[in-house]
Amino acid sequence: MFRDSGWVVQPSATQRNLHGVFFQADGQSGWAVGDAGAIIHTGNAGAQWSSQASRTSYNLNGVWFTSADEGWAVGNFGTLMHTTDAGANWNRVAVNASENLTDVCFTDPDTGFACGSAGVVLNTVDGGASWGRTTLTTFTLRSVSFAGARFGWVVGDGGALFGTIDRGVSWADDGAGTTQALKAVWRRRAESAWAVGSQGVAPLTTGTPTSFGWSLVNTGAFNQLEGVHFHPAQRRRRAVLAVPGGAFQQHAQRRVLRRHAARLGGGRCRHHRPHRGGRPRLTPWARTTRRAGRCGCERLRGVP
Repeated sequence: MFRDSGWVVQPSATQRNLHGVFFQADGQSGWAVGDAGAIIHTGNAGAQWSSQASRTSYNLNGVWFTSADEGWAVGNFGTLMHTTDAGANWNRVAVNASENLTDVCFTDPDTGFACGSAGVVLNTVDGGASWGRTTLTTFTLRSVSFAGARFGWVVGDGGALFGTIDRGVSWADDGAGTTQALKAVWRRRAESAWAVGSQGVAPLTTGTPTSFGWSLVNTGAFNQLEGVHFHPAQRRRRAVLAVPGGAFQQHAQRRVLRRHAARLGGGRCRHHRPHRGGRPRLTPWARTTRRAGRCGCERLRGVP
C-alpha cells in the first residue's frame, strides 16, 4: 500500500491496465474495466475487488450503470457489453460500429451515448434495444458527458469539442481553442464544463453548449491530463481513479466544497480547491501525489 498526501494506492483484482471506472451514488458499489476484457467490481468502496467474466477479449475503455443492476461497458472493435444483474453476466450487444469505443454515459435508463475512433457517436433512446450512429469528425473522440438530459459534450484528439442542446439529435463544433488532444470532459451543470488534455491544457466553459466560449486555463501542468471530476458540496466524498498496472488511487475528502479530484498524467495527481464563493480559482493547482510512472485515469463516474 502506498500513501502520499492523502492518496492511497489500492491493489485490484487484476494486473491488466484499467481504463474506465464507475461508482454508484452510494460510493460503495463500483466497477472498473480494462485491457483484454477485464472487469472488476467492489461492493465496499474499493476495500476488496473481484473479477467478473466479461465474455470478450477486447480492451474495454468505459463503463456506466443506470441502476444497481443494469450496466454498460464499451471497448475496441465496436464492443458494447450489457448486464442486467450487476455484472454477474455480461452479454455483447450488436451495434453498427467497428470503431474502438472509448466512453459511454447515460442520462436516464433509456437514453445513452457512446463515442469512439473516427469521430463516431452512438446513441440509444430505448434503453439500448437499438443504437443509432453519427460521425462528427475524423479524430478519435475520447469522452462524453451530459448535464441533465439535453446538454452534452464530446471531446477528442486534435482539440475536437462538440456540444448538443437537444439530447444528441444535433451536435455543434464548439471550438476548444486548442489543437491539443482532449482526453476527458466533465459537466458541472448545464452552463459549466471542464475538459482536460495533453500538455496540461484545460479548457473551461461558462454558457450553454451552443452559446458560450471556451477559455484555456493555466493549470501549471505540462504532462498529459487524463481525467477530471468535480465533487458536489458535501461533507465527505471519495474519488477512485483507475491507474495502469491494475492499481487504484483513492482520496477521501472531509470538507468538500465543489472540489475536484482528477488531474492525472506523467505519474502526478493534482487537486484543486475552488473558492468558497463558487467562482473557480483557476490557479494554483497543487500536486497531491508523486507516484512514479504514467497515470492514466478515468474520472469518477456516477456520483452526481
